[in-house]
Amino acid sequence: MFRQRGFKQQAKIDPRDGRDKRNQRQKGIDMSEDRETRLKRLRLRSWRRGIKEMDLILGNFADQEMANLTDAELDAHESMMAEHDQDLYYWITHPDEIPDEIAPALHKIRSHFLQLSK
Repeated sequence: MFRQRGFKQQAKIDPRDGRDKRNQRQKGIDMSEDRETRLKRLRLRSWRRGIKEMDLILGNFADQEMANLTDAELDAHESMMAEHDQDLYYWITHPDEIPDEIAPALHKIRSHFLQLSK
């Protein structure tokens, strides 16, 4: 453990709206980000997951298909990426059990890899 016990990160408050800025990027609140920067950030997050299987699945999808997604599809993709790797891997391998709120993003990833395997 590198972090000392009891250490609490000090809040960084945005003076414009009074919100804590530490986790705004993960929650998708940062609206000042342009599309190219957003794609780079999502591509990096796709390749740096937690388990190698999801790195390969999401990273390859990000490299080959993410630039073609609309802004609404990017929003859905980003909210899907907030899920745990183990859950995402299970849902990709068991498509009949995918939750409705992330189904469009996961089906797009599955169809991409099924098309590559033909």
